[in-house]
Amino acid sequence: AAAIERNEKLALLVKDPSAPPPKGLAGLERFLKITGDDKAARELYAELMGIHHLTLEAAEKDPRKAAEYFQQFCNETYNKWEMTIRTGRYSTDNLLSGKADIAYFLFVSADTRLRQNDLGMGRSGIFFNGNSIPNAIGDKGSPAMRKLFLDWLENEPQTYLQSQGFSLAARAGVKEALPVALRLLDKKSQDRYGLAQVLLSLTKLGTKEHIKVVEKFLDDKTEVGRINFGNGGPHTIQMRDVALGTAIQLAGQKTSDYGFDSRFGGGGNQLYYYYYGFVDDKSREDAHAKWKKWAAENLNKDPAAKTPDAKTPPKASEKDPPKPPEKK
Repeated sequence: AAAIERNEKLALLVKDPSAPPPKGLAGLERFLKITGDDKAARELYAELMGIHHLTLEAAEKDPRKAAEYFQQFCNETYNKWEMTIRTGRYSTDNLLSGKADIAYFLFVSADTRLRQNDLGMGRSGIFFNGNSIPNAIGDKGSPAMRKLFLDWLENEPQTYLQSQGFSLAARAGVKEALPVALRLLDKKSQDRYGLAQVLLSLTKLGTKEHIKVVEKFLDDKTEVGRINFGNGGPHTIQMRDVALGTAIQLAGQKTSDYGFDSRFGGGGNQLYYYYYGFVDDKSREDAHAKWKKWAAENLNKDPAAKTPDAKTPPKASEKDPPKPPEKK
């Protein structure tokens, strides 16, 4: 009886997109508030609800039970991924079988009622490794799916997953993620690892104008991490180093020209903060000094202070005096 009632309401929902949405469909109000109410969004919700109605309906009455359903989904998906490795059929592109699974992951992950229980998310990071989500939110994807992704991106409580999301948004060219990044960079509560990844997303999402957003981090000596590339010695990454790498790329320059290690991809516009460290303080100080010199010579110049060249029109006082108007 519940299934018949659900299907009847879903049929009404997609039959006439201009009609008010039927009452009683779990999560529909929140879904349409995120995506906007149009034909494509309603069809996406109907597909999602048709497959994952147990979780969405449980979330209204028993969020912990809904979190258990979501945990089961994540565990089954992760086990399927592990099995493909053992059998030599490694692929992360078929983990999420369709639009309904992608919408399910994004929509449920951003539900604060379920995330208070926080079950199942530890294994969900593998969803970002394939092309399923990038294809769904890219230029050829669905606007409704992209809005679900942006809503999740801003509200994801786990730094690791949010960092993965910003890297994915940068790779997929989701420019709509830029306002989200700017808001998070303005948050004092943002932790250092997430902050570093959000900074680097500006290299793909931002423009040269956003260098001034990065500048406030150029004096931040907070250590973000350490890593060892081959036999080159351990690299220490400070927040100011990540900011420097971001500013260099926004200015259209090469990070390798400033001493960043390019042997393992560090000079190739990498979106992970561990590529932006130095082996010693001297290399770091030299790089920052070089940037300050370049920025002083090339950024924030007052156009009015430039010397007029031959093509610059003369000022009004330098022109011939105006002729008196002819009398009629």
